[in-house]
Amino acid sequence: MLIALPSCIQLRSPLKFKQSCRIISQVGRAFALIAGLLSAGVAAGALLLNWLNPDLACRWKLCPESQALTRAKGLLLSEKPRDRAAALALYKQLIRNNPASPYRWADLGDALLAAGKVSEAKECFRRVEQAGPGTPQTLLRAAGFYLRLGETKDTLRLMSLILSLTPAYDSLIFSYYDLMDLPPDVILEQGLPPGARAAQSYFSHVIKTKNIAAAGRLWKWLAERGFLDDALAGAYAQLLIGNGNPLEAARIWRDYAGDRDPGYLKSNFIFNPGFEREPAPSPFDWKETKVRGVELTRDSTIFKQGGWSLRIRFAGEENINYRHFSQLTPARAGRFRLSAYVKTDNLTTDQGVALRVYDCESRARLEARTASLRGTQDWARVETEFEVPASTRLLAVEVFREPTLKFDNKLAGTVWIDDVRLEPEGARSPAGVGSATEWQ
Repeated sequence: MLIALPSCIQLRSPLKFKQSCRIISQVGRAFALIAGLLSAGVAAGALLLNWLNPDLACRWKLCPESQALTRAKGLLLSEKPRDRAAALALYKQLIRNNPASPYRWADLGDALLAAGKVSEAKECFRRVEQAGPGTPQTLLRAAGFYLRLGETKDTLRLMSLILSLTPAYDSLIFSYYDLMDLPPDVILEQGLPPGARAAQSYFSHVIKTKNIAAAGRLWKWLAERGFLDDALAGAYAQLLIGNGNPLEAARIWRDYAGDRDPGYLKSNFIFNPGFEREPAPSPFDWKETKVRGVELTRDSTIFKQGGWSLRIRFAGEENINYRHFSQLTPARAGRFRLSAYVKTDNLTTDQGVALRVYDCESRARLEARTASLRGTQDWARVETEFEVPASTRLLAVEVFREPTLKFDNKLAGTVWIDDVRLEPEGARSPAGVGSATEWQ
């Protein structure tokens, strides 16, 4: 007894077998053709429906999601209640199509808020947080929603969460904080996540906005938590100098970094005088401005004392007017001495290298120079004494070389500098910064 099989193998006659297989193959091709025509017809019908009635096409799930979003946004902008209702319907349909998407929940929440349905919108943005707890783009939309409602606590909570996820939105979020005009303590307590990164970034933002009061509060807060670094301290000091308060700037830098040089602003007003450390990014440490034909570096092979010196090598390419290595320091009225050890090797031309000190606000009030060295000389101490007037608040100490008027004028050779000192008579601290006894 033969078992009924869905193929032509049951046919015993070879001729009938071939005919049956041919018929089955033709029927299969016919069905495939019909299915293809039907599919093409459906696609063509969907395209036609999208053209004739896009709302109906989207309602029947026959339009792409991007088209549905565009259509819904356009309808939402309309002033007609019917169009806004259609927009809400489209957004709800998109949610049904993709209920796990935080983006679609945010779209519906914005639409409901525009329609005045605040409680329903809140539920949507609650779903945004559930669907995308690690998606900063949609969390930012949720934060914006609460910001529009004036709900500060939830706004700060979400912005703090975003700051913990990525630094990409720091500038945007901090600009919102500026617009919200909240006390610094509120931002610190509610708007920043735990850890140093976001807090340091916010402090940098506050410095850029030149908000002196907020910067002062943030500085203390960061110091209490050990979140400060050289760049932040230097930037804050520069802000205070720019605001006309160099003595406060010096106090800030002293409190932050003074333990690196125990004699700083006591016996010596120069920070890092022997170049024992790489300069910090602070106006009260050494700063180099790059210039062609000059190589400047710290040298641990040739030094007068300690373990390092400063080495400047001139390539002999320019009759250079060199003034590209300096440091700022606070001033007080009285007599000072500027000195340093200098060593030269084949330093050409009749204009050598020297140090000078001047009033940052007016060189007419004060400028004093040491003797310059050239040729080849072993370590020699150069110095100059000068009087600082009461009107001077900020000094600059600078390594310099002036251009020569000679025909052979291209400067070549090497100079080493070590143990730079700016010593006040009696080793007193500048007025307003604190006495030497207090600093000890």
